[in-house]
Amino acid sequence: MTTTQSLQLFPLTLSRPRGLARLLTAAAGGVIWLHLLDASIVHPQVNATLGEHLLLALLALAAAPLAYLGQQRLGRALRGAISSIVGLVAFVSGVVLHVAGIIRNDEWVRSDFTGVPMALAGLALLVVGVTLLTLAIPRRRYRLLMIPGAVFALVLVVAPAGAATFITHVPRTVVHAEELGAAYEEVAFETSDGVTLRGWYVPSTNGAAVALLHGSGGARTGVVEHARMLIRHGYGVLAFDSRGHGESDGATVATGWGAREDFVAAARYLADRPDVDPARIGILGSSMGAELAIEAAAHANGFAAVVADGPSGRTLADGLDSSPPVADSVVWLPILLGSELLVTVLTGEPAPPPLLDLAPRVDEPVLYIASAQEPYERVLVTKLAAASGGPSELWLVDAGHTQGLKQFPAEYERRVIEFFDRLLLGTEGE
Repeated sequence: MTTTQSLQLFPLTLSRPRGLARLLTAAAGGVIWLHLLDASIVHPQVNATLGEHLLLALLALAAAPLAYLGQQRLGRALRGAISSIVGLVAFVSGVVLHVAGIIRNDEWVRSDFTGVPMALAGLALLVVGVTLLTLAIPRRRYRLLMIPGAVFALVLVVAPAGAATFITHVPRTVVHAEELGAAYEEVAFETSDGVTLRGWYVPSTNGAAVALLHGSGGARTGVVEHARMLIRHGYGVLAFDSRGHGESDGATVATGWGAREDFVAAARYLADRPDVDPARIGILGSSMGAELAIEAAAHANGFAAVVADGPSGRTLADGLDSSPPVADSVVWLPILLGSELLVTVLTGEPAPPPLLDLAPRVDEPVLYIASAQEPYERVLVTKLAAASGGPSELWLVDAGHTQGLKQFPAEYERRVIEFFDRLLLGTEGE
């Protein structure tokens, strides 16, 4: 093909010289290179490890000469493959680390100003790469095979890689001051494995206290309504950020892998408070927090009552235990398996035991709350309540995932407060 022949940009055909591909590649590569410099040196990513910072710096230094050599010496098929891979990584990283962060916090941080353009550059590079790969197929009729190939790549590579990247690098929720209905203090405490956790504490007026933990990718601000509810009834409240979330230290794993010591440390902190009777400590977890509450109670004592609101699974085994329909499994099982393997590689943490294996080891009384509208959650939590090793109660609430307090505030408050009053105070709630 000469420089005067047209370049087919899949799925469109544009009458442009062949140099358009090189121009797009160079422009997209420049944007990506700029972000690599920004993320490794100028505005380092908060949730990236030292090794990741060094890798980004090396890539930034090597990107320009490698790109030049690639443009000059590589054939179309190899250039297409490299452009596709680099474009895919840049696009997924830009969306997960920056676009998602802007949506989550409704504000931009400094690295977003190069991260969002990187997502667009990655998309452009991906289009160029797919185009070059398509044109590298000598027979036109075989080029349609790129369509099923793209579908398989989406299910087996793109979706698992995107999920694993999000799980291990989810943008931290910004913690703003909140009105809890009572004065609170900023506190910090340490887990047994040396991670410093931060949160808010409101002293108890009835001798009992409850530790609150938020859902995946969130922060203590996600359980503010729960805190207000408990404070109204005299309970001390410790609302804290799990490791790698909010303002707490530690590596981010949005599924909560390796974080079971967080609740144990919270209970230990409460037991040392002069206003709290160590025998009157409860825990309440929402979504990921509920899963960690079950895991913590299965491995440690120190809790007199557990409320698990919306445990919906964090591993492939949990997904299978929720009995998904076969039609969904064809798509979701490869994604769950791929993302679980990648998270294991990225974190060095093995997948935790299935929740159904942990529930029989929980001796404490547990109030399980599940969405009746979410089939997976409803099935899994019903099984957890039946398998629980101690006394258990199950409330299937006709609301979305962890939306019981929002949609049915009076009933939610009555059920939860009666549960804690009975077990922590030895009385029935009014």
